Amino acid sequence: MSQTKDSRRANGSGRVYKANGVYYLQYRLDGKRKSITLKTQDGNKITKLREAEKAAKKYLEPLQTIKEIETREEYLEQKADLRKLKAKTIITLESAIELALEKNIGSPISHTWTERLRSYWNDFVKFIHSNYELSRIDEIEYFHAEAYIANLCKNGRVVKNKTAALSNKTINHHLTTCRSVFSRLEKDLGYTPNDNPFKDIKPLPKQETPREIFTEEELRLIFADPPPLMKAMFTIGICTGLREGDVATLKWSEISNWHAGKSTVQDFLHEEIIRITRKTGAKVIIPIEMELAECLAEQAAKRIADSPYSEYIIPEAAEQYLQEARNLSKQIIQYLSSLGIVTKIKRPGYCRKQSVKDFHSLRHCFCYYAGIKGVPLPVVQSIVGHISADMTKHYQNHANREARIKGISMMRGLVSGENSACENSMQGMMRRRLHELIDAASDSLIVQLNLTVDKLLKQEKSASSNLPKLLKICN
Repeated sequence: MSQTKDSRRANGSGRVYKANGVYYLQYRLDGKRKSITLKTQDGNKITKLREAEKAAKKYLEPLQTIKEIETREEYLEQKADLRKLKAKTIITLESAIELALEKNIGSPISHTWTERLRSYWNDFVKFIHSNYELSRIDEIEYFHAEAYIANLCKNGRVVKNKTAALSNKTINHHLTTCRSVFSRLEKDLGYTPNDNPFKDIKPLPKQETPREIFTEEELRLIFADPPPLMKAMFTIGICTGLREGDVATLKWSEISNWHAGKSTVQDFLHEEIIRITRKTGAKVIIPIEMELAECLAEQAAKRIADSPYSEYIIPEAAEQYLQEARNLSKQIIQYLSSLGIVTKIKRPGYCRKQSVKDFHSLRHCFCYYAGIKGVPLPVVQSIVGHISADMTKHYQNHANREARIKGISMMRGLVSGENSACENSMQGMMRRRLHELIDAASDSLIVQLNLTVDKLLKQEKSASSNLPKLLKICN
């Protein structure tokens, strides 16, 4: 007796049939006849009847549930739940990432990050397929999510690359990606935030690699003969303490009293940059000293009013940063490396070399040299912006316009390298004046001068103790 081609199932539950050695499932949905090829979890076509029956049953279970709901008297009340249940049967693990990326939430994601998010999610899908017989996103529970993150910590990615061990930062990117996919699909799945299986998994602690400041010799190399783009970026960076993204996207309209006709050094000198920072949303007010004014005047002279990025002070940097921020960062690192400046070092416990000097080091330089030159801590706080809005407001209340201008003027010379000669000349003049005053002073004035000296020494000691605090501000 020949083997039958099909195996009929219960009425309304579809039928399994075999054709050309492969099993198929035929069923009805919303009055329409549908047919699918039955496959294993690995995507292979099923050729055995028992496996086909099992796969068909698993596939039809949610559809049968839908059918039961549709036939109940409470159909109207359960219509919303029905729609969500239908969505669950459609959203497979493989399709979830594309559906999530289609959701317009927050700012646009670059192509590079989009591909990275896909790779993170696909690694999770591969882990689920390798360890559990699951195919739909609504089947994922907390213990699946927990097991995946634990595997990342112990064994690295499921889809291996050259680096097996992962840093805490990379593992946290995987965690954030998976959590975000479920978060974006909440409405489709009928979930609440508490249903997200990745919700209660805490990120791993940050493994911070401290940034190092540029030495005075490295600063001389950087500003000796830089290309125009690097000259503008580094000059604004060290004169303002702004982060790379804020320097690249700094606009002319963020300079006080600016209009298109201003293009001389005097037009910019002692004006202020007023900006809301991209990273923390803190408001910073930065006085414009001579070296920064000269840079702005040079950029203004090159400005083409009708160009696509004419609103930005450094159009080339703005274009690169807004299209693909990593390209600008790579150019900066390449420039530093061409000068012989070591930007990455190997640290114990890390698979890859860690960045220690890059554009962000300018922010550290700004705070460090401000402390050395005696710029008051509240002034530095108000210029670079504190991570806490309340703390920023507290410090800004003590740093008015005059104090900021006076404080930032003490930074002159970091770009030109002329500060040493200027200091020596100024110090010599002040020393001569003090000698003349002491020689002609009365006894009572000598006593007052000694009291003043004691007070100044205490202030200098206090300024030195503030250096560690200043270095923390820049982060």
